[in-house]
Amino acid sequence: MHPIKSRLLPALGLALLLSSCVSNSDSQYANPYSGLSCGDKLSKMVLELREFETAKQNGLAKRAVDDSGSTVSGITDSGSTDSGSIDTLPRTIPLFRGFPPVAGLDPSNPGFQIENNDPRSDTNPSVTPRPDSGFQVLWIPPFGFSDSTGTKPVSDPVGPGTPETTTPTVLPQKISTLQIISSEGYKAHIRIYDYQNSLVREMDQEFGTHGELDNRNRSVPNGLVSYLVWDTKDSEGKQALDGVYLWKVKLRLTSNEVIEMTQKTGLIGDECTAVQ
Repeated sequence: MHPIKSRLLPALGLALLLSSCVSNSDSQYANPYSGLSCGDKLSKMVLELREFETAKQNGLAKRAVDDSGSTVSGITDSGSTDSGSIDTLPRTIPLFRGFPPVAGLDPSNPGFQIENNDPRSDTNPSVTPRPDSGFQVLWIPPFGFSDSTGTKPVSDPVGPGTPETTTPTVLPQKISTLQIISSEGYKAHIRIYDYQNSLVREMDQEFGTHGELDNRNRSVPNGLVSYLVWDTKDSEGKQALDGVYLWKVKLRLTSNEVIEMTQKTGLIGDECTAVQ
């Protein structure tokens, strides 16, 4: 063999091996939603979110039976600690869910109805008719957050100690939220992770320190409604990619009880807002 070729072949083999390793690494961590059509993205998100909820409910069912073998009643939802164990929610937090499960969709299109399991009936009063014959999702934004964008202004429009009088308004499509029903106020430490389990955003939010507990508009069965908000941007202010994100939330209630929970929500971009 030619001496130059004999020296090149091992180098070429090493280069191909390294290339293969990089390719395998890229495929291992590739965004599972990249390259999919809007309809396929939505279907995949719905499946992933429902599998997550099923796993939570299965954990609930196992824990809903006490040592004597009798069923423990009154369990409505579940949370998960960082260690991965699934715990029942305390009576102080009867609801903890994505609202809506996939952010970015127009509530008027059929895709939203499928994703939100929304029958367009009186059983889902948060989705209401619009004047233009479409639909809209209503919420009461956290104190100090803009109604139109769901983002927090530089300074609160009303000082601490002033009773909150905010009324239901239209939820912006460009934000992702968790809806919480609680019987008391709380401080929340929020961490949001992507499909690689990489930290995308870390935030602190609170409820109940600006008169929200006295706002009758927040009153619902079993407590008061509030929301944790993510503007769908990462820690550097860049728009997050389409996909499903894991929220890890630590709530410290007014009573000093600490609760750790997880939830998943989906995010779909502008090009898919009208997915059918």
